[in-house]
Amino acid sequence: MVNDFISMIAAAFLAVIAVYIANHLSRKFRGKALPKWAMPAAAGVAMLGYTIYAEYAWFPNVERNLPQGTVVAQQIEGRMIYRPWTYAAPLTTRFIALEGGLSREDDFTRGNLLLIARGRSPFWCPWSLIARRGAARI
Repeated sequence: MVNDFISMIAAAFLAVIAVYIANHLSRKFRGKALPKWAMPAAAGVAMLGYTIYAEYAWFPNVERNLPQGTVVAQQIEGRMIYRPWTYAAPLTTRFIALEGGLSREDDFTRGNLLLIARGRSPFWCPWSLIARRGAARI
């Protein structure tokens, strides 16, 4: 989350620099400056744009960095009133993954269930499955 904040500030700073250069070129070639609201508007749009990008890029980045053999069992998507863009494309805020390194002993299977949410530490939940005579219990 701190990385997202620093990156958002950097995006705003780059937008301000771009508007400053555009203002300088506008004065030089047109003789008129850009409106005074252009710089804060560009910074705000850049911050909002980076925030939206970071929210939607979180799940693919985490999924790509999961250990090999880990499978995503379920994505929990949501729509939030304070994030109106999520009504157009729901945002994945949490997911459940099953670790692929299963150990099988006769009728006993073990593994790990990962519960991962944005902005929180992952939670590992060990599980086991006992299967005897065609019956299965968790």
